[in-house]
Amino acid sequence: MISIKNNCMPALARQARFQPKLIIQILLFLAVFGVGNAAASIILIVPMIIGIFGDPEFLSGVVSGDVRSAISAAMSVMEKPWIMLISLFATVATTLICILYCRKIEKRSMASMGFRKSGWLGRYLKGFVIGTAMLLLCALILWLTGDLDFAFAKNIPVLYILAFFVGFVIQGMSEEVLVRGYFMVSLGNRCHTAVAVGISSVAFALLHLANPGISLLALLNLTLFGVFMAVYVLRTDDLWGACAIHSAWNFAQGNLVGIRVSGMTQMPTVAIMNPVGERALFHGGAFGLEGGLIVTFVTLAAIALTLFLPKKQSPAKSL
Repeated sequence: MISIKNNCMPALARQARFQPKLIIQILLFLAVFGVGNAAASIILIVPMIIGIFGDPEFLSGVVSGDVRSAISAAMSVMEKPWIMLISLFATVATTLICILYCRKIEKRSMASMGFRKSGWLGRYLKGFVIGTAMLLLCALILWLTGDLDFAFAKNIPVLYILAFFVGFVIQGMSEEVLVRGYFMVSLGNRCHTAVAVGISSVAFALLHLANPGISLLALLNLTLFGVFMAVYVLRTDDLWGACAIHSAWNFAQGNLVGIRVSGMTQMPTVAIMNPVGERALFHGGAFGLEGGLIVTFVTLAAIALTLFLPKKQSPAKSL
C-alpha cells in the first residue's frame, strides 16, 4: 500500500495561508471551475460564431425562416473537429485560473500542486506511455472479442493530428490541475486523504455529466479513472505523470484509433475502430470506451497495481 507520509505535495499544501473549511472549499472549487469554463467559452465564442454564420445551411435556414433547420445546422457546426480543436486549446484558461487561485488566494506553491522541476520530462514521458498503453489495451481486448472492428483511415492528416496532440496535452493538464493539483490536495488540508480522493474523483466524473451519451456506467468509470489519477499522483508525489496519462488516453482514443472521447465528435485519426453489434455494455457505445465494462476492469487493475506494487527507494526529491 502506498504511503504519503513523506510526500512533498500535501506537506507544502499545509503551509497554505488560506485553508477554507470543507463545504467552503467545495463551493470555491465550483466557482473556480465556473470562472475557468467561462473564460474558455469566451475564447471559443468568436470562432464558433464565425463558423455558424459562415455555414450555408445555417444562412439558408435563417433566410427561409426555418428555425429548426438553422438550429440543426448550428449544432452541426459546433460538432466539427476544428471547433473541438479550438475548445481543447481554450482549456488553458482553466489551468491559468487554477494556478492564479492557488498562488494568490490560498498562497500555495507550484510544487504543492505537483509541478516539481527536477526530472519532470521523464515523469511526463513515462505517464504518456502508461496512458497510451492502457487505452490501446482496452481497444485490443475489444477487437479480439469482436466488439470493435479495425481499419486504417484512408487519409491521415498528419498536421491536423499533431495539432490535436498539442490540444489534448493542454486539455488533459487542465483537468488534472483543476481536480488533482488544486482540489484534491486542498481538500486534504481539511479531511482524510481517502475522503479527498473520493470527493475529487466524483467531482471529476460529474464534470462530464452534460457530455453526449453519458450513462451510469460511464460515470462509474470516470470516477474510477479519477481514483486512478489520484493514487498515481499520491504515489509519485507529482502531477506531471497524471497530466500525461490523461492526455495520452484521450489522444490515443480520439486520434490513434478513432473512437469517441467521452461522447465527443469523432476526430481526424490514424485508424478507425467502430463498435460491432449492440454490446454497448462492453464497448461503451456513443460515449466511447469509458462507457463500457472493459474500461472498468482495466482501470480497477491500474488502481490495484498503483496501490500495491512495491516502490523503489529513491533519493530525496528536489523541488
